Amino acid sequence: MARLLGAAAGLALVGLAVWHAVTRLDLGVLRGAPAWPVAAMAAAMLLNLAFTGALFWVVTLGFDAAPSVGPVRMTRLIAASNLLNYLPLRPGLFGRAVYLKARHGLPVRQSMVIWLLVMISGVVVYVVLGGAALLTPSLGAVVVPVAALLLVASSALTGPIARRALRRRVVGGWSWLPLKTADLLVDALRLWMAMRVIGVAPPIGDVVMASAAAMLVGMWGLTPNGLGVREWTVALLLGATASMASEQAMTAVLIDRAVQIAVMVPAGLWSMYGLRGR
Repeated sequence: MARLLGAAAGLALVGLAVWHAVTRLDLGVLRGAPAWPVAAMAAAMLLNLAFTGALFWVVTLGFDAAPSVGPVRMTRLIAASNLLNYLPLRPGLFGRAVYLKARHGLPVRQSMVIWLLVMISGVVVYVVLGGAALLTPSLGAVVVPVAALLLVASSALTGPIARRALRRRVVGGWSWLPLKTADLLVDALRLWMAMRVIGVAPPIGDVVMASAAAMLVGMWGLTPNGLGVREWTVALLLGATASMASEQAMTAVLIDRAVQIAVMVPAGLWSMYGLRGR
């Protein structure tokens, strides 16, 4: 019931987001909008899928999948599960675990541990980079190298910490945070390009902060794939920074969501087709 309510809340939030955008912004700016940012956003969405697939693949290498899961198959699983997660009850997450159990003998419990490790990696990256972007205007550019060093040090320690906590071998632990960092930066770039569609260009640091916050809030599954939650988080944060009006940010993030769905539907369906019977 809670998941169904979350789905209903997500749809309601998106409806309010659309209302907020169309009643406050002159949508005439979209008529002469260039096409290249939209194409670039679609390509960036595919990059997000690739980075996420690579992260899940590397983490899974340390667990008991037999035969091992290849990077292409894992990316297909991520694309399929992301599409299914637009439905209530997170069927994509559990469907992926069931598939890996059936085809690769990976215990469902281990799939949940893998998911948890990816979530923890995300929290670390979102807090460090989002915090750096938030603090840079007041503390200066010195925050950026400090954040970079912190991520490098954390990456070096990830493997040993995970190995000790899990009491099992860990493969490529050093790469988990860099892959999640790349995923976040591509997400922020995608959001920035959506803003170029409506003719605004806020500081990239503000966009990174908003993207990190939206991904951090969305990862908890309050609504399917952060539906509505991402839109309002970005709009309120960017509106508060005074780098752009909230209705401009809302329009941009709705464009980003539309491109995301336009990419996810064919990618997810193609992945499901490719995974059939395998």
